[in-house]
Amino acid sequence: MENIEFANQITLYAQLLELEGEAFFKLQAYGNAVESILALKTNIMEMADTEIRKIPAVGEAIFKKIIDAKQNGIFHQLTNKLKNIPIGVVGILKVPGLGVKKVRLLWQEHNITDTKMLLEACENDEIANIKGFGEKTQENIKQYLLYQEDNSGKIYYARAIPFANKILAYLEGTSRATDMHLSGEMKRHLPVVEVMEFVCNIRCKQNVVEMLEKCNFLEKNTQKSGVFLWAGHFKSNLLKIEFRFVAGELMTSTRFLKDSSEEHLFYPIPKEKNHNLAENQNNLWNIAYQKPFATEEEIYKIVNMPHIPANLRDNMGEFDLTEIPVPQHWKDLKGILHNHSTYSDGKNTLQEMAEATKSLGFQYFGISDHSKTAVYANGLNENRVLHQFEAVKQLNETYISEGFKVFFGIESDILGNGDLDYKEDLLKKFDFIVASIHSGFKMTQEQATKRMIKAIENPYTTILGHPTGRILLKREGYPLDMPKIIDACVANQVAIELNASPYRLDLDWKWIKIAVDKGAWISINPDAHDTAGLEDMRYGILVANKGYLPASQTLNALTTEQVQRFFKKEKVF
Repeated sequence: MENIEFANQITLYAQLLELEGEAFFKLQAYGNAVESILALKTNIMEMADTEIRKIPAVGEAIFKKIIDAKQNGIFHQLTNKLKNIPIGVVGILKVPGLGVKKVRLLWQEHNITDTKMLLEACENDEIANIKGFGEKTQENIKQYLLYQEDNSGKIYYARAIPFANKILAYLEGTSRATDMHLSGEMKRHLPVVEVMEFVCNIRCKQNVVEMLEKCNFLEKNTQKSGVFLWAGHFKSNLLKIEFRFVAGELMTSTRFLKDSSEEHLFYPIPKEKNHNLAENQNNLWNIAYQKPFATEEEIYKIVNMPHIPANLRDNMGEFDLTEIPVPQHWKDLKGILHNHSTYSDGKNTLQEMAEATKSLGFQYFGISDHSKTAVYANGLNENRVLHQFEAVKQLNETYISEGFKVFFGIESDILGNGDLDYKEDLLKKFDFIVASIHSGFKMTQEQATKRMIKAIENPYTTILGHPTGRILLKREGYPLDMPKIIDACVANQVAIELNASPYRLDLDWKWIKIAVDKGAWISINPDAHDTAGLEDMRYGILVANKGYLPASQTLNALTTEQVQRFFKKEKVF
């Protein structure tokens, strides 16, 4: 069990206690324990009992729950609680904007015991008439449930990686390294994964199937499974999993087909690519289907194309390439911008965040805590901004000899009228400003675009933060005219953020390619709220490569001196 899974168990247990009217101080203790568990760098299930007892906020009661979960996969108090309420109520607890009190009201007074019943009540206009809800709350619930319905069973790419590793570790020894390959959406680095696919040599089928059949964290789908396919899902999150067994000589072809989007496979290859192809009727699907190839290069050679890596097989212009773009790597980036500290809602101090960035080999670190409008995130008022300004100056004095620089920034809220939320005399003190929308999401496309372009045109704006505002699997982005937004950023030398948080990955890779073609700068930022969050840059790099982003248009691939020129709106090269 991963730390986040156990933390979710504790969170759910606390919510169930609140449903029963438990005292606030007890609930707060569980919340503190969850924070400590999520901050761990090692798996709590693999820690010694003596080490677990040292974890901050983990008292005797929670310690016993950890030991219970280590042995049984779930602690018995949670199991007992779940027996006493309809399982669907747990799903309702996850709906944003519905506190536990409202969930209790829906369940106990209106007999709404699952999200299907809740959606039906919204569509029948019943929720709006319940005291404390209203039409706006009803519409928000409805849109959330419809969005969740469309994304049921999907998982963030970053969260899927540990599950893939768990499967591979579990099956270790059942086949050789050349006999089993992770494939499909995972290989294409999609931000959200619906099916985890493996392609296996049929000679190891018996051993693999035997292991899968007795696996305690997977559940088989007997209806979908067959002679050459084992299908099922993870018990903890319903992520679908498939093992496809093929003859050894067909491994390359099958992996190629699984690692490519349909749009890529069925793209009509122009005749001039290869004169042997008849009238555009052939494509990569029927070239590769059920034919023995030693390498994928051989498949593309038939149509006189260079080998296209799996992450680019989405029919986003890859067939027009004369050469494959050079992918960016961790070592290509020189610094990390858009980070938070304990000055606002971060978990680590300014110095701890800077030190962690330096230890990762970067030349500079940008602090951009929340501005004063973000009260919910402990945003900085004018006095606290000046205090942090002095703290940054002091830090830089200690780093001069080490060739490391801390840039003083802020994540300034874009107000409803497009203004930033500080006056000019304070804005000019910052080295850089990340301008972001955090409230007022209900806008028409015209309103949202106008609001954002005004912020982009502010001479102090440096980076447009998480530009579409989407949160994967939870909410869609604002209704923006993205071509106009990109054009405004290019015209005003404002970088567009590729927010590397695995829950955002915003700007989306499809728009990155368009932005690159228009000449925009992209800044790969982790939006890190603790030192561990700095590592999210890895997911941003994957998205950047999927969107054809070159280092020459990546803001934080610039040197310290170059990025300072960019901050001043000067010519970089």
